Amino acid sequence: MDDICKVYVRDLFDVNTDQNTHTYIFTTDQIKKIKYFKNQMDLFKTQTFDIDCSNELFKEIHFFCTNNDFIDIRVDIQRDAEDTKVEITEKALLFFDKWTPQSMVDICKLLIYIEYPYLLEVACKKLSDLLLETNGTEEIKMY
Repeated sequence: MDDICKVYVRDLFDVNTDQNTHTYIFTTDQIKKIKYFKNQMDLFKTQTFDIDCSNELFKEIHFFCTNNDFIDIRVDIQRDAEDTKVEITEKALLFFDKWTPQSMVDICKLLIYIEYPYLLEVACKKLSDLLLETNGTEEIKMY
């Protein structure tokens, strides 16, 4: 059985200060897919992590990471992105089917921060497909 890791997310957008910390459970193998936590694990020899971010977005990242149906296990995400040819599955793309362009941009920012390369590749692919389908005119005006 894999070791268990805990991530404590302090939601910066939750005004209720008494209940703004949320706990997420990962296996060691799952947590190592996210470089931010893998680096902390290696450096500090810990299996508990704290992060300040949107709980709503982190909940989605946790779901994706812990649900094996969505993870293309042929991808070696321990390697640098330049060295890895990422094969994105249809199931992974379906994960973002109901997301708005703004939500996609928001999760991409968090994925860049925590360095979760596979999900970032999936999100960027889905966002680019969405922009191509709509010519991106309205979405680009947001920026």
